[in-house]
Amino acid sequence: RIGVCAGKVEILQGNISDIDLPDEFADVAFIYYAFHEIDRKPEGVKKIAQAVKVNGILSIYEPAIEVGREAMDKTGEAFESAGFRTELRRDTLFTRSLLMRKEQGKTNR
Repeated sequence: RIGVCAGKVEILQGNISDIDLPDEFADVAFIYYAFHEIDRKPEGVKKIAQAVKVNGILSIYEPAIEVGREAMDKTGEAFESAGFRTELRRDTLFTRSLLMRKEQGKTNR
């Protein structure tokens, strides 16, 4: 699969709060079982919001056993304050997820 996506997908590793990212360079940001581990969440939200293009997608998946409904609500609210709109919220036995879209002109920097 990596060969099929060569040149189209860039995987970044590191602490999102510390990485310098270009403004609006990502069509999609995919966070899998990781956002709850970020120490400085407000900085992480800001960096992700800056990096995702207008109308871009943010998908967040968290382990239900570690992230309760209230914590996931707070995550969604933080990204909504940064200019995203929640399009889908799911809670299953093992995973909580949010599918969000960045809206035009609503980014807080």
